[in-house]
Amino acid sequence: LHIGLCYEKLGKQEARNAYRKIISQFPEQTWTVTVAREKLSRMAQNESTLKEGIRELNIRKVWEGPSVEHLMGEPSPDGRYLSYVDWETGDLTILEIASGKKRRLTNKGPWEESSEFAEFSRWSPDGSHIVYDWFNENNFIEIRITGLDSSEPRILYRNEEVDWIQTYDWSPDGKQILACFSYKEGANHAVLITVADGFVQILKPLADDHIQIPFDDDFPRNMRFMPDGQYICFDHPQKEKSTDYDISMISTDGSRQISLVKHPSNDLLLGVTPDGESILFSSNRDGALSFYILKISNGKPSGDPVLVKSGMGPVEPLGFTPEGSFYYVI
Repeated sequence: LHIGLCYEKLGKQEARNAYRKIISQFPEQTWTVTVAREKLSRMAQNESTLKEGIRELNIRKVWEGPSVEHLMGEPSPDGRYLSYVDWETGDLTILEIASGKKRRLTNKGPWEESSEFAEFSRWSPDGSHIVYDWFNENNFIEIRITGLDSSEPRILYRNEEVDWIQTYDWSPDGKQILACFSYKEGANHAVLITVADGFVQILKPLADDHIQIPFDDDFPRNMRFMPDGQYICFDHPQKEKSTDYDISMISTDGSRQISLVKHPSNDLLLGVTPDGESILFSSNRDGALSFYILKISNGKPSGDPVLVKSGMGPVEPLGFTPEGSFYYVI
């Protein structure tokens, strides 16, 4: 049973085999068999729902008002908080979703005293730290890490030759930060930064025989680690200077790239489901911007995208919680 539970958390199909083995080989263990049957039934229902176009979709408003704009954050791993930029001062802040209470993790003072400000923030897998971009007093961006205990932030990366930085994700094992750099001389790179010492690994050129990924021209709108930590999913311009995007996946060592969504429409990555079996993306392929989900099997797209919700409009994606709730700003 515990083997099945572990496989299910990893999003692997071996969970079914473990649950079926319980039913066939240990029928005298009534309680265990009941749990296994319930697990198999729920997994079957989830697959049926996906195939039929997500019959039940609950959209719930959790926060509204003038502060909810360009949050540049994401939900915490336990789903209790949202990290965001409080543009009243430019501070990195967290919101307790249930109570609406806010707590600033930086205290730079009013704009009249300081022009510094936070930007993109991402939670560590254990929820104890947040990595974020910080536009400093010298007018360039550095990457910082802070704990929730009000301790002084640690500067992970600082380089005056890097003109612009965007942080996208924290690796599932907690060891690396995924970001893009724009250098003053013009070169742009997708990079992995080691949390322990700030070492920067530049990913290989994101290209294959069919796609040229012009990182020299524009950053991805979104990049996310797959839950196994071996691949990174990202969107990219279809060609140089294009405003329409496709979606691909690249291995963390840059050696392999796979096209996931290739379509004349504008397709933007919204997130990767917690089980790693699907990606959620927005597309205008039917005229209006809508949400679609695409199954991923054995590192490749499986079947056609399924419409989740039509007419959503442009959104700022914040990300998934482990339970499968997807947060976004509209």
